Amino acid sequence: MSEPPPEPQDAPDVRSARFSRRPLQPLDFGPAQDLAADEERVRRRLSDLAGFIAEARHLVGVGREAYLADSMSGAMLRNAGHYLLIKVATVVEKLPQSFKDGHPDVDWVGITRLRNLVAHHHDKIIDQTVWVAIESRLPELADKLDLR
Repeated sequence: MSEPPPEPQDAPDVRSARFSRRPLQPLDFGPAQDLAADEERVRRRLSDLAGFIAEARHLVGVGREAYLADSMSGAMLRNAGHYLLIKVATVVEKLPQSFKDGHPDVDWVGITRLRNLVAHHHDKIIDQTVWVAIESRLPELADKLDLR
């Protein structure tokens, strides 16, 4: 019969409880570093929003008639509009609550609700309502957040 392998004297120094016998310690980079990281994340997310709103402006430039057309091109434009709204709401969901609290004039809940409608209830989407969101609500969001 072979003997079991010897027990290791020291567990490897890794950050996973799976490999370490020591309890995990929280990493603390201090409040200044946390604040800087949060500001950088907000800056990146606002940059993403600005890009999506620029895409929405391009879509609006194609025109309402083309967007609502009962054709394959119209369907593709509507799909692009739906996807833009989903992307905007996904970024908005990742903004810190402190940022949202600083902008009470933005309907954060409404953005999420519209995303849920577009993403999960295809049979209840009213294309004209989505058009209004793309044509006027997204530019309003850009103005409220001072996105250029």
